Amino acid sequence: MPAQKENEVILFIGCVLAVKGIRKKSNIAFIDDLLMFGRVANVVLLVMLSTALAVAYTLFLLGLFVVVPFPPYVGNSNYKYLSMPALKAALQETQKDTESKTSVETVWVVLFFATWSSLCVEAAEGFSDLSYYYSGATKQADVKFGKVDVGRQPVAAKKFNIDTSASSKNLPTIVVFREGKEAFRIPEPGNPPYTCDHPDELAVTLGLNDIRGASSGGKTDAQKKEE
Repeated sequence: MPAQKENEVILFIGCVLAVKGIRKKSNIAFIDDLLMFGRVANVVLLVMLSTALAVAYTLFLLGLFVVVPFPPYVGNSNYKYLSMPALKAALQETQKDTESKTSVETVWVVLFFATWSSLCVEAAEGFSDLSYYYSGATKQADVKFGKVDVGRQPVAAKKFNIDTSASSKNLPTIVVFREGKEAFRIPEPGNPPYTCDHPDELAVTLGLNDIRGASSGGKTDAQKKEE
């Protein structure tokens, strides 16, 4: 295999990583991309050497991906994993409470994700922190957080018009439900994929400060420790 071809492949991968690295908002996301493109480079180089080796290596990577998925984010959080029936029931209950006006408004903030999506992996930390600091009741609203794995629940993906293909620009999607109905989502149809934001920035984007009350904001570390 010509050394020039090897150098061209490595240089190309390096350029792609440099561009993507500037856009990444976390070291973990950059390392994840580094490993992914390293695997792609290995496949390309193996194809030049031997197609059989390239196929064997690709099958090995697929098996590794299935057996050892990316570990979930472990940190402060306050959300529930929801199935489609559970989400439907929660929204129906919220709608009934709104109609009866027996309590403050319940607002659901739901992250629709797939475990194989690197963007969903990036969003996990920000959403977890958001749920930890912004969940709970104020005089204006009771904000609750949930996550729905649309990779395992295609019915939910279809219901909320979320594309789960490999080229999807809808993963992850965060939807705010008010009065049991969708009020807002990011990314909106036609917009670029959502990328991880700082929890406070995400709260502003979703309008959570306005929902909870302009003076309430999110909970501080001290307030969380007192609970």
